Amino acid sequence: MVKTAFFLLFGWAASASSGPSITPSSSPTIPCSFNIKNFKYDLCPLLGSHVRNLKLTISEDTPPTLTRKMYQISLEGALTRDGTLPAELQCPGGTWICLIVTNTRPNHDSEPTRILQVVPIAAVNQRTGPLTPKFKLLRTDNDTDNDNKSTPRSISLRMSLNGGIYTGQKQKAVFVFECDRSRERAERTSGIPSTPKFSWSFNGTHTFNWKSVYACPDTLVSPHPPAPGNDHETDTDKDDGDVDPPVDPDTEAEAEEPIDLDYTSPRSALGPYSLLWIPLLLLVLYIASKKLIPPATRRLCSSARWRLGRYRFLVGSDPGTGTGLPSDEDGPRGYEVNPDLYAYGVVDGEEIPLSPSPRKDTFGYGVLR
Repeated sequence: MVKTAFFLLFGWAASASSGPSITPSSSPTIPCSFNIKNFKYDLCPLLGSHVRNLKLTISEDTPPTLTRKMYQISLEGALTRDGTLPAELQCPGGTWICLIVTNTRPNHDSEPTRILQVVPIAAVNQRTGPLTPKFKLLRTDNDTDNDNKSTPRSISLRMSLNGGIYTGQKQKAVFVFECDRSRERAERTSGIPSTPKFSWSFNGTHTFNWKSVYACPDTLVSPHPPAPGNDHETDTDKDDGDVDPPVDPDTEAEAEEPIDLDYTSPRSALGPYSLLWIPLLLLVLYIASKKLIPPATRRLCSSARWRLGRYRFLVGSDPGTGTGLPSDEDGPRGYEVNPDLYAYGVVDGEEIPLSPSPRKDTFGYGVLR
């Protein structure tokens, strides 16, 4: 008897010193009926037993493989673990929402499926603490009231669940409940509520859209003030750190209004008439060169251009005559007096040898002396 009492006392002391342990069975449930501002929500038909083990699969073509992202969602408690799988191939215990990324090669049916990522998104564990759902009202694009009064169709409800950590980055699941009256007959008659649809994921935030008639709140006559310490009655303007999806630069540029160019600005003074101004400017410069440059300077430039052109076609090494003949420094050049005489680089008294010279150069022919 004494020994039994000792063990009971020792076990109680040990449990008290180690602190309360968080297990899936002790994890809190998600409230399904509550008031926010002047709206009353009843999400109990949506958060019922049919969302115990919901699976959403997104396939992505990543040649040469096919990548699949499977979200396992449970909104009534922790996911049931598979005892036949290794622990590293499934999310740890206490996980409510888990992401498993796999890929296969479509042309190799005999190959097994490869598991690339196992991401706990919403979980209850010793590291992150209890699962605390957060709710927030959002305005939708249908809100066109001029008096800024929210109506059931102009707002949506956002529910955030966190607690998961993957490679040091915190994870979060966001469910956006949207009111859809067109689903009333299908959901209420069949008794099968709608399911969430994957929207986007970025930087650890995974967002799902959930359209349902059960997401249409009832309007209260007078708003009830939120009870102290009630986590699910949050302010609509309070930021809880959610991350917005990245914006496509091309889409953002198309959404912007076109900018009208001001052609009177200094940078665009010519504007669309630049093609007309350029030829006119060239004509003015040509006329100015004819009128302002002295005739002597024009003749000198013309002579220089003519000489440079003749050098390319005359035979010889002397730059004075272009034919190998001595130049007259005091008088005019030989080819300037009679250009036809030097057209082929041969003068009177010279003959072109028809046979190789006794003295051969590199190419085996005589040279002019």
